[in-house]
Amino acid sequence: MRSSLFIYGACFAAALLSTGAVAQEGQARATFPASFFSDANPQNALDLLERVPGFTLVEGSEVRGFGDAAGNVLVNGVRPPSKDVSLVEYLERIPAASVERIDLLDGAVVGLDAGGSLLVANIVLAASDSSSGTLRINGEGVGDGRVGGSATATWQGSFRGASLSASVQGGRSGLELLEGQEMLFSGDGSLIEEGPLRDRRAEDTFAGSLLASGRILGLDTILSGSIRTYAWGRFSENHLVAGGLLTRPRTDVEAQNYDRRASEVSLQLSKAFHRHEIRFNALRNTSDVSDSSGIEIRRTASDFDSSLFISDSDQTEDILRLSWEFKSNDWSTQFALESVRTSLSAESAFRRTLSSISQPVESEFTQVGEVRGSAAFSATYSGLPDFIIVAGLASERSRISLTSPLNSSNTYQFLKPRLSISWAASSKMTLSLSAERSVGQLDFSDFVGAQQVGDGSSTQTNADLQPPQTDAFRLAVERRWGESGSLGLTLVREQWKNLVDVVPVDLGQGVGNIPEAESYGFDIEVTWPVDFVLPGAELKLAGAWRDTSVRDPFNGRSRPPQMLEHDRTTLSLRHVLSSRLTYGGSYTYTPPRRIFRRDQFIEFLEGESMNVYGELTLREGLKLRAEINNIGGQDLDRSLIRYAGTRELADVSSVEIRERIGRSSLAIQLASTF
Repeated sequence: MRSSLFIYGACFAAALLSTGAVAQEGQARATFPASFFSDANPQNALDLLERVPGFTLVEGSEVRGFGDAAGNVLVNGVRPPSKDVSLVEYLERIPAASVERIDLLDGAVVGLDAGGSLLVANIVLAASDSSSGTLRINGEGVGDGRVGGSATATWQGSFRGASLSASVQGGRSGLELLEGQEMLFSGDGSLIEEGPLRDRRAEDTFAGSLLASGRILGLDTILSGSIRTYAWGRFSENHLVAGGLLTRPRTDVEAQNYDRRASEVSLQLSKAFHRHEIRFNALRNTSDVSDSSGIEIRRTASDFDSSLFISDSDQTEDILRLSWEFKSNDWSTQFALESVRTSLSAESAFRRTLSSISQPVESEFTQVGEVRGSAAFSATYSGLPDFIIVAGLASERSRISLTSPLNSSNTYQFLKPRLSISWAASSKMTLSLSAERSVGQLDFSDFVGAQQVGDGSSTQTNADLQPPQTDAFRLAVERRWGESGSLGLTLVREQWKNLVDVVPVDLGQGVGNIPEAESYGFDIEVTWPVDFVLPGAELKLAGAWRDTSVRDPFNGRSRPPQMLEHDRTTLSLRHVLSSRLTYGGSYTYTPPRRIFRRDQFIEFLEGESMNVYGELTLREGLKLRAEINNIGGQDLDRSLIRYAGTRELADVSSVEIRERIGRSSLAIQLASTF
């Protein structure tokens, strides 16, 4: 059946072949000049990018190093020099008026800067010495009376021949209110207890960044720095009574807090001569994370149980990267060397109280360090009519050292080959086939034991972790029509080795590796103008589907990987009613998330959500946006099944169900350019 899926996909792609004209710019699949976006009165480059047919922004991966952290956006042919500043934040700095055009490029043409993406957007800026900026003020509220507000200001200009850009943002957002009930059943299905619950969440952020660029000693120089803080909090309260009995309720209180403080400074130097370009990047970023989760089960004022898990970690990363590129009429060659040094210090403590009596504190201190070097080579050949062939090879060697309680070190070395062939079947049609091996990075936090106070499970430290390896095969087809219609379909086949999951460790469980796994599925992107129904309207569909299975290390049965599901599927409508008024909405399906432990199974079901919005241009450079999220509420359910022994082999001991609805929220934004 799996081979049939690819055959059907290939036949479907072949059936779409046709001839026609589409705006091209060099090797761009499609080009969108600034005039293409004028009907929506955009304010920054992000507004423009969201209107590009058949393109979805992909932020860089949160991995160590610089080369593997690339997103799918370039600015003037170069990826942004920072890891800490997100692509969204970076694009919001760029005024829409300074954008000359946006080119969609084949990821194979971009090479090492594509970050593995099949499609990359290159934002081409017009030369300008003028200064400009944006100011956005946001407000939101939820049903329990809480309100939040935030503001973002960006500026771009020049000073003594140097180009400058800056941004600052801060405030409270992400307000959520979940209401519902919790039920606890015995293994035979009898109701043990039930009661109402209320869950409130919010986040506070502050971020500031500054970037300066110019020529120093004949080198194109970019210097950037950023600082940010992020705090997320959750408070949940349940009032439970025994099933069918009028007894004094028991109160369960859960609280979670996550605080992160980070800073980064980066330097980029580049020099172009003849057909060559040399680029040097240096980055240093630091982060300090405090995380706590606790639960209190109170029967009376003097009779209660409680659990509290606290962890604090400090991480530092230093990166040096040197890359070289050569271009000729038919060939483009890239070579990069990178060195990364990362260190993490983490301290955790678990405190417990049983029947109001404090228990001994369990604590752990772990230090993890990594020294990693990599070399990558990519060659692109475009000498054949309508074909682009790319071959690449990367080599990576790293050494991870751990102090107490493990006192061990491991050395890893991998080769990562890549081959891609793209065929421009017509001016509107592109087919591509690729095979690639990628090697993931180990999350330093996986080396640190953790206690989940919400479900009572724990994971132990494990010094035998291996990085996961993926062999991926993709067949992609892209079809464009008219001015803005597009269809992109990618068939995916993946084989994994050393997949990171939860496995038996000593007498308990911990983060470890499953020897092998496999997956197949597809990704789809559609932009469909529906002018024949609503002039100026378009539908967008972005979704994915995967069939993935692994052999469970506890019971030997087949199951999906830990928490590894495909992306959300979103169907959205946008209607430009006039030059001043735009409205739209979206429907989003979120797949289930599942956690597998030795004696537990947890499933999160988020359900569907619907949002609507309207944008009104009050005057040139001033726009008002109103948005209602989670219309009618969104189901956010959780089920926790506990077993008397090994999951699915032993009898069920209890089932805990939380049925919650995320209440609707209103958000208002006022945005201005100056």
